[in-house]
Amino acid sequence: MSKSYDYFDISEVDKETWEKICPKGTYRILTTAELLTQKILPEDLVKKFNNVLVVASDILEINTTFYMVNGNRVDQNAGQIDQQPFGFAFVDDLPSFSGILVQHGNWNDRSTPPPNDFWEKIALSGLYVSLPLSEMPISLSGSLSDLGIESQYDAFRDLYSRYHNDIKSDNS
Repeated sequence: MSKSYDYFDISEVDKETWEKICPKGTYRILTTAELLTQKILPEDLVKKFNNVLVVASDILEINTTFYMVNGNRVDQNAGQIDQQPFGFAFVDDLPSFSGILVQHGNWNDRSTPPPNDFWEKIALSGLYVSLPLSEMPISLSGSLSDLGIESQYDAFRDLYSRYHNDIKSDNS
């Protein structure tokens, strides 16, 4: 399948809430349950995630903070775990025009094989068991300079580039 983008209304997303979850210049790992309470993505999609990495940009543009919520989704057909990032921005205190979800991204290590005991634990515990993944940080939170996982940076760059291209096309 080829990469595509879906758009979601984020007009009700609150900047203060997201700054508490993940301040500028940091990352944080959330559980599926924690993301469900934020109600920024469809519940059916979020329930497919093993966990999510939230990233809040440092200063990219004046008065703009860009967020990435990168879900790790089990792709049982392919026997892999896929990153499925969602991005949105706040300009001043207001959410941007919409949130962007990347479907079938194409950056390196977007899909990775799960740990050796993954499928056994899935069978025993259900789909939402959380295991360490090679494309996730070891710490549950930290500064962006400590993240150090290239596929996460690539997912962020993909989203941010699309956001910028959409804004340019809206202004033309």
